[in-house]
Amino acid sequence: MIKKVLRIPKVRLSISEEFLVGLAFVLYFANGFVRFGMNWILGAGTLSKIVSIGIAYVPVFLLCVYKPKKYIKPDVVLLYAAIAIFFYITLYFNPEYEYYYKREIYGIWPHVFIPYRGIYAYLFVRLAGTSERVVKYMRIAGWLMFVNFGYQLVTALRRGYWYGVAGSDQDAKMPYSVSFGYEVLIFALIFLYCALKYRKTSDILASLISIGMILAGGSRGPVFCIALFLVLYVMVELKDTKHRNLIIAGIVSAGTLVYLLYEKILMFIAGIVSKFGFSSRFITMLLEGEVADDNGRETIWGAAIEMIAEKPLGYGAYGTRHVIYYKIVAGYPHNIILEILVEYGVIFGGIMVCIFIWNIFRILFTESRRHWVKAFLPFLGTTSALMLSLTYWSVPSFWATLAIGVNCAIAERKGENKRRILLDKLRRILFINGK
Repeated sequence: MIKKVLRIPKVRLSISEEFLVGLAFVLYFANGFVRFGMNWILGAGTLSKIVSIGIAYVPVFLLCVYKPKKYIKPDVVLLYAAIAIFFYITLYFNPEYEYYYKREIYGIWPHVFIPYRGIYAYLFVRLAGTSERVVKYMRIAGWLMFVNFGYQLVTALRRGYWYGVAGSDQDAKMPYSVSFGYEVLIFALIFLYCALKYRKTSDILASLISIGMILAGGSRGPVFCIALFLVLYVMVELKDTKHRNLIIAGIVSAGTLVYLLYEKILMFIAGIVSKFGFSSRFITMLLEGEVADDNGRETIWGAAIEMIAEKPLGYGAYGTRHVIYYKIVAGYPHNIILEILVEYGVIFGGIMVCIFIWNIFRILFTESRRHWVKAFLPFLGTTSALMLSLTYWSVPSFWATLAIGVNCAIAERKGENKRRILLDKLRRILFINGK
């Protein structure tokens, strides 16, 4: 009697490294969507927060275990170690900073070190590598975040106000949200770049949706960033275009027409927006002639300049907080250059600013680096908000911009190394043949 043996075929599941990188990237940049989902599944609480934060790091952990030499980036480890040491040394020599480090809203844990904050964008962009991957993953994250943004906007409109921060770190009722507009901004610029460059219907629709959200719920800062982005886009993308002069003439003509008829145009837009139950702070300020108001920035900028003059060698990490806290509750000077000069000093901080500006021009206007523009320009446009608001410590776009610059430099160096190897081989062949 022959026994029949039942063989169960082995099922082999294989997940590509690229998929894990993309998953980690999307889960980080769409963390708001993940938190929204986890709150719905697990309920709002500590467990939901931990899961929503940690879920993006599971693929990173798997990648680092699978190929540690490839995915454990020395510059990433060095950067985070340097940041931690910078804060530790600053606190050691300035114990009076402890209160500002431990603040509930603007302290270093909720504003700098919590794993969904801005500094970690450097890690995920470094893992993504190429500009094509960065844009691809950001577009996916953008569509997911529209769910979260839409919910926030509709909730605020029904409620009639946004929650902001009052003078004592307490919630305040506000007619707009500064953070909302800037959170939407990076996705708006990613989709806007793709819409202008490739003219796909989905990108055009997404850019219009995101800009509409900014106008409805954000402040005026993101609007200025969009305008700067468009200027840079024209300078970078149209410099080699056959009909460049005609396009520029059209833009100038359209701008002149808007300038002459801007009040009627704004009244028309405001009328349409109000019919849908929306209100735009930016449009209202334009109509009331208040759009150029600095909202106290002259005072806090002046305080930062005085700090630089008193101690040009720098105050260390979070060095502006113990002074500017008494001017504005956030404690930072709402200008990245002043913040860097206060914290790192005139010499070292000045060198950092110059290097950053120099590399911006190299990436935007060097022909060999043009393929990095599609990822670099939207993040740079969002980072420009740091000239008027926010702090570089908590803004993902700033750290993502740095990471794209590093990716660009590494890719260029590898290309140079390959060329050198080929030239060396060619020289050896010629030398042997000549001999």
